[in-house]
Amino acid sequence: MITNSKTVEKILSISIRLTTLFSKFFLIILLAKLLPPKDVGVYGLITATAGYLVYILGLEFYCFTTRELASSTRKEWGAIIKNHATLLVFSYIIAIPIIILAMISQEIPSNIISLFIVILIIEHVGQEQSRVLIAISRPLSSNIVLFIRTSAWVIVISPILWFIPETRTIESVLYSWIAGGIISIAIAALVTNISIECNLRLDYSWVKKGLIISIPILISTLSARGIFTFDRYMIEAFQGITHVAPYVLFIGISNAMISLLDSGVYAYHYPSMIKSARNSPKEFKTTFKSMLTQTIAVCAIYSIACTLVIKYVLIWIDKPIYIAELNSFYILMLAFSAHALSMAFHYSLYALKKDKALFRCNILMLPIFLITAKTLEYFNYYNAVPISLFLVFACSLIWKASGHYLEMKLLSEEKSNIKQAST
Repeated sequence: MITNSKTVEKILSISIRLTTLFSKFFLIILLAKLLPPKDVGVYGLITATAGYLVYILGLEFYCFTTRELASSTRKEWGAIIKNHATLLVFSYIIAIPIIILAMISQEIPSNIISLFIVILIIEHVGQEQSRVLIAISRPLSSNIVLFIRTSAWVIVISPILWFIPETRTIESVLYSWIAGGIISIAIAALVTNISIECNLRLDYSWVKKGLIISIPILISTLSARGIFTFDRYMIEAFQGITHVAPYVLFIGISNAMISLLDSGVYAYHYPSMIKSARNSPKEFKTTFKSMLTQTIAVCAIYSIACTLVIKYVLIWIDKPIYIAELNSFYILMLAFSAHALSMAFHYSLYALKKDKALFRCNILMLPIFLITAKTLEYFNYYNAVPISLFLVFACSLIWKASGHYLEMKLLSEEKSNIKQAST
């Protein structure tokens, strides 16, 4: 009975994740069809910027908190969450005014600034709640909350945009996003049901301990994830805001492959790799080989399917700017295929606790991308950013694959030495 319930929960979780993936995929295609390219470009900048700033607001402190929650009793959860939340309040007090001033200096309309700040806070709070639910062993609840925050509002707004032309504005999309976020936060709070003291007293020694762990991770994350924010701003700088629209569409389709692999491949092999790392090299190699094979298969099938379908999608969208930049789509598909393969080796190195190698790789990714894109601008004006993405992900793949095979060689040598010693 327990096994059956776990199987049902697993199926539900996968279904929710796939629905979430499809809704994001569908929304960007619908926006490309119904909104002017300039608005699609603005939406792309907003989503990328909010996604990036969430890391800064959160300081990646969840890496410490989730471990503390998982190893503590329910009575201790309230104090842990309160300390984490209090730290985030101070983070908001410092960061939000700086963000607002930066946006004002760029002459962004005040209504967009207001909506963006609300979205930023909602996204961050919602993300932290999802992580808490996972840490206290409520993965299905976490997926449901994630669905409401990222997908339910898309299902509601899509027919409204289609049937009521007056609603086809960037503001309508942002208001729907906010509504979905607020509902998800309320549901997550009810589901979590942890009582927290309402004061701003901090356990400074506990927070300091957490920051020592989280800050290096934050630096690494900001470098690795910065690529997916600065790429859009570089497109805007090189070609203008309207050209961000096709890039946002194409990268949304390409990046969906990573989300598919996360939920369908990596999530099921990674835990086994952690358990078998060092203790059972043979099992580790078998699990990794299975993960890598499935990754290659998904990349190949997804890339071929998208390549066959993309022209028909663009004909349906019926806007010349998207068709004119179709070449960048093929480059992005290659780039994200390289990224997907590198992630398989990333999980291998992480399971083997080779954090320093991953840290160095992540730190180098952003500067390599920025320098490459700026250099290529002089040679290939229109595809400088997609080509740079491909080169950076190819370098990441080579780095991580080399590290993986070096570790496998060392493990084989250790095993051989142990056998020789025993004889």
